[in-house]
Amino acid sequence: MDVALLKGLIDQLRFDEAIDLIEIIGEKKNGIFTTTLIEYLNKTDNTLLRNAISIALADIGSSEALVPLINQLKDPKTKGKRGTILYALESFDCSEYAEVIVESLTSRYFEESRHAYQILELIKDRMPSEVKLRCISKVNEKLEELEDEMEMLEEALDFLK
Repeated sequence: MDVALLKGLIDQLRFDEAIDLIEIIGEKKNGIFTTTLIEYLNKTDNTLLRNAISIALADIGSSEALVPLINQLKDPKTKGKRGTILYALESFDCSEYAEVIVESLTSRYFEESRHAYQILELIKDRMPSEVKLRCISKVNEKLEELEDEMEMLEEALDFLK
């Protein structure tokens, strides 16, 4: 099992085999693959491959993976497909990135919002106070938006009855 084999499988678009290898890498917590996994995490458009890489990076536990995983949350190509990335982030101290996590908390995607909730619960006591205040503000803004939506839906129910 070597880096060249993994790169070859991914570059040849042999994703099923690559994912099998990535799962083994994660199980063995083989840190020599961290840089390569991050490289492919950053450039793949394949959701299954990205998910396997995210989990393997969490299993390996290298702090090098934190920022690239956070960047995946910000990337528009992952919209609606961030649940596994957030699951992987549960293995890291994301307290400095709580504002990014709050964005996922307010997502309409169930898995994404629930994993974001779990991360926030894990890091709430380690968040810098200024970050915590900005997170509170974002959650309050979202609550106000939801109140407006609820009001409109209730009015729609009234005139539909």
